[in-house]
Amino acid sequence: MKLIEIKNPTGLEEDLLIIGDNHADSNLLKYPCRINSLVALVCQKGEMVVNINLNEYHIQPGTMILNIPQNIVQLKKQKECKFYGISISTSFFEKTNFNTCDLIPVYIQIRNEPCLQLTEEENDIFCKFISLIQLIGHSSESPKKKTTIRELSTALINQLYDTILKRKPIAESESKKNRQEIIFGKFITLLAQYHMSERSVTFYAEQLCITPKYFSSLVKKLSGKSAAQWIDNYVILEAKNLLKYSDMSIQEIAYRLNFSTQSFFGKYFKHQTGLSPTQYRTQT
Repeated sequence: MKLIEIKNPTGLEEDLLIIGDNHADSNLLKYPCRINSLVALVCQKGEMVVNINLNEYHIQPGTMILNIPQNIVQLKKQKECKFYGISISTSFFEKTNFNTCDLIPVYIQIRNEPCLQLTEEENDIFCKFISLIQLIGHSSESPKKKTTIRELSTALINQLYDTILKRKPIAESESKKNRQEIIFGKFITLLAQYHMSERSVTFYAEQLCITPKYFSSLVKKLSGKSAAQWIDNYVILEAKNLLKYSDMSIQEIAYRLNFSTQSFFGKYFKHQTGLSPTQYRTQT
């Protein structure tokens, strides 16, 4: 899906989308969805509230929003937002000489901090990269046009890499957290990985090598929600994403989320949301 109604002149539609000088649609990401690409958006004007993996973030001018494919994103509200940004498919990295191993610390940082406030200089550099890629994309065809766009995009990724890892001390402060906070963070990481197949509190407790009783009390203490509620919330977010943005039948979605029958999935979904899967899928 496209994040914003954008003009993509690069000729690399399968790999790269440039988001330049766009206003966010009020219906943009109205429902929880998964964007299967690396996305970097910088707010230039206005304000918005976005929910990323059940965490709420307030966006203002100069805020960069970063997405990795595993995230589930929902726009809660926005006021006259204007963005510059780039969306890069995973296949882009396969077609360049970019060392994907270098992305591991960036991935961890984005997982921990999906939004960051840019300095004026960082924002200026990012916007100039986007404008230059767009300018070349709009130019007349030439033998090296695609190569130039790819190399500029790779340079922008390297710039983003440096910008993100400047904040690495934030991620490294994990070591200063107490043990309970570290366990809770690991639980959220596991939940993002396994929520489509595992809904048992016991499963996550075992992965963390602690008892289910201690695990449940720890999660409740730190977050105010039970572990079971966290699991249900992730499953429902995924179900909503598939119902709104996929062509899968409700039965296929039920099996994808590891429910034994469509009927069981329907009862579970209605208990959590007050709507049947069909009602949710057809509502506007």
